[in-house]
Amino acid sequence: YDPITIPIYLGIVIMALGAPPLVAHTIMFRPLLKPRLRHQLFSRRWAYLNGTGSWRRHASNTREVRVQLGNQTLSFKVEVGETINNHASYFCADPVEEDVLSVLKDAYGEDVGRTGHHLTGHKVDDSLGPNCAGGTICLTYGEMLPGGVAKALRRLGLFGRGTNTTDATQHRPSGLVLELGMGTGMAAMQTFLQCPNISHVIGVEYSRPRFDVAVAALQALSSRRPEFQLSLQPCSDGRPKRCLLETDTTAGTRRLEFRLGSFLSDEVVCDSEFRRADAIFLQVVLPEHARPRIQERLCSVKGGCRIFSLADILSLWGSSPSPFKPLGHSEADEGQESKDVYAASWGTSEGIIFHTFIAHPEC
Repeated sequence: YDPITIPIYLGIVIMALGAPPLVAHTIMFRPLLKPRLRHQLFSRRWAYLNGTGSWRRHASNTREVRVQLGNQTLSFKVEVGETINNHASYFCADPVEEDVLSVLKDAYGEDVGRTGHHLTGHKVDDSLGPNCAGGTICLTYGEMLPGGVAKALRRLGLFGRGTNTTDATQHRPSGLVLELGMGTGMAAMQTFLQCPNISHVIGVEYSRPRFDVAVAALQALSSRRPEFQLSLQPCSDGRPKRCLLETDTTAGTRRLEFRLGSFLSDEVVCDSEFRRADAIFLQVVLPEHARPRIQERLCSVKGGCRIFSLADILSLWGSSPSPFKPLGHSEADEGQESKDVYAASWGTSEGIIFHTFIAHPEC
C-alpha cells in the first residue's frame, strides 16, 4: 500500500459499515489534497526536523490509523512504503541518536537544532548582505539541522549511527570527509560523531568570527569530555588558524580538524586531500568568478568520491566534461535525479533542496 490507496480503502470500509457517503469521501480524498497531512499519517519516519523530537513509531513500516466515527473508533494497521513517486523522500530528516545530540549540545549549547536567521553564525558575522552584492565571497549563512545532516550521511553512503541499514545506499568504508564552508562547524562535528569509521574530518571556514565560534565549541567539548584532546595552531596574531580534536579508539586515532581560510587555496586544503576524500560537503553559494577554480579542485577527486552540494554543480559546470554524475536513491536510478530535501535552519518544514553526485570510476 501507499498513501494514495490507503485513504480509498479506508473510505470503502467505512461506507460498508454504514457511514454517510460524505464522511467516507472526506476520509478518501482529504489526505490526497493535503500533502502535509499525508506525510504525517503515512510516512515511515516521524521525527522533528532538528532530530531532537520524540518518535511515534511501530514495528518496521507498520502504521496504526484510527478514525473516530460517532461513538465508535475504527483502528487499522497498514504496511506503508518509505517512498513513492520515483523514490522522492517524504521527510527531510533522519533520526539522530541522543548521545550524538548530547555531545553536540556540550559543544554548542542551545544552538543545536535552532532555526531562523538569528543564529550565532548570523550574529557574529553579518559583513555581507543576503544577496552578497558586490562581495568577493558570499557569506550568506545557514546551517543544516542535525536531522538533515543525518539524512545526508545516509544518502552519501557513509556509515552512521542511527541510519537505516536497509537503505539502498549502503554504508562503505570511509577515511576522509571534507566540509568546505563549515560555518560554525556543527555539521562537521556531527559527521565525526555519527560516523565512527571515518578517521578524519576536515572543516574549512573563510569567516574569522564563525571560525572562532567553531574553535570555542571544540574547546568547550574537550573541557567537558576528557576523551577528546584539543591542540591549536596559532596565527602570527596569536589567534588560532587551525585546531585539531583527537580521540583514541580500538581502530586507531580519529581526528576532527578545523581550518581558517579559503578552500580554493592549496595552503588551506592541499591537492592530496582532495584526491583522498571519500566525501565532500559543499554547502555554500558558489560565486560565479570562483567556479573555474572550484571545478579545477573537484576534478582532482578520485573515482567514487561523493559530493553533497547546495548548488547543482552539473548545471554550473563549464565547457569541460564533468567527472560527476547524479547519485540516485538506489543503484537502479543512479545517474538520474540528484536533488532531495534536507532539514535546514533557513528552510520550511518541507526542507531545502540539496544535490548529491558521485565521481565516475575512471577519475
